[in-house]
Amino acid sequence: MPLKIQNIYKLFTKEDTLNVHKILGISCLAHFVYQFIFLFNHNQMNFRENKFTPLLLLIHGCLSCSSLIFHVPLKRHSGLPIINKEIRLHSIIFGLRSVICSLLLYYNITKLVNIIVINLTMLLADVVTKHLHSNTTTMRDMPFGKNLTEQEQKSITRMHSYNQFSATIFTMINVDTAFSPLVAIQLAVFLMTLVRKSIIKELDWHRIYAISLWINILLLWTIDDALNILLIITGSYIVGNARILYRINKYFIWNIVLCSYYILLTNNINYHFSADQKYVISNFIIVYYLIKSLYRSKALWI
Repeated sequence: MPLKIQNIYKLFTKEDTLNVHKILGISCLAHFVYQFIFLFNHNQMNFRENKFTPLLLLIHGCLSCSSLIFHVPLKRHSGLPIINKEIRLHSIIFGLRSVICSLLLYYNITKLVNIIVINLTMLLADVVTKHLHSNTTTMRDMPFGKNLTEQEQKSITRMHSYNQFSATIFTMINVDTAFSPLVAIQLAVFLMTLVRKSIIKELDWHRIYAISLWINILLLWTIDDALNILLIITGSYIVGNARILYRINKYFIWNIVLCSYYILLTNNINYHFSADQKYVISNFIIVYYLIKSLYRSKALWI
């Protein structure tokens, strides 16, 4: 993945004369690194007992919204993964979903509100797509370039889609899991900028985006009960197959899955793992998931 360092100067534009977006971006990148280092050391991120959590989440929300200062094209580029107005607005909407759901979980608000937020997010994304007269899906139609076959592209795209479904489920579990999808959401649009400025290639975008999705699986270390593990595994599978294979309405299938989870949760139908059980189960799922994801996306790496 050769970087064209000589083109980095193109990131400095007249639209961000005060460098507000860049300062927010660097701050959020540093925060991502810090939280994942904390996760590796403590099996959870540093949010739950941290009085600065609302401020840290607000900075990420501000980063997403500050992207509005830039001029971006209306239409999607046919050959490169480059940001346009629809992708930018979707990124803001889904980024704010993670921020809001993280705050709700931090303050222990009923998870019914998270379900409402997820529905509002889907509704707003649909309004954006309809208003901009788009006939493509934001991430599933990202160009790959000319090096991969149609079947290889389909396999990678499907892998991305199932990861994105899991990211939605993550916004229901705890503050750490609700936060972690922000890595892929906010990194994706920055990578599109790097493609647009000819700093990285289109396949580089897909490689880094895939990794930013995969690292969310490490958040299994923060989960110590069977219900949430079951939701991640079966929920993403059910929604993924319903949406991709059978084209079932997303509002219908998501609310079936999430409301069923909420009913089980409020009726205390759950099982909490011991420390040893949690270690074995979470690491087994992580290894299995990473091997499966690498296999499905092998065309990106070979």
